[in-house]
Amino acid sequence: MSDSLHDGTPTESYADLFLLKKKLLDLGIYDVRKANNPFTKQHLDQFKKKNKDKVRLLDNFSDADVIWMMNNVAQNNTPVKNKYVDYAKHGSKFKKLQIGGYVQPSNV
Repeated sequence: MSDSLHDGTPTESYADLFLLKKKLLDLGIYDVRKANNPFTKQHLDQFKKKNKDKVRLLDNFSDADVIWMMNNVAQNNTPVKNKYVDYAKHGSKFKKLQIGGYVQPSNV
């Protein structure tokens, strides 16, 4: 697969989006974890001035598309009624093995 074809796959774009989110956080420009905090053109412009690394997402998409993705992709605002998703979402630990029995520290 050529680099340009590989770079345009949806899974790569998704990974690139999360790389951008991490860089924005590290540079102190934008924190996706804060509620009611939409990503704006000003955030993107500030990032472009401060960032020294190549960001593939910015090469592959327009500014308007990047802003839309930052505000819409992978946001889960709907509560999920599945306890296993909740464990993953909040980083909790299982107290009981799903097949029965308890987790022993020596088995972890």
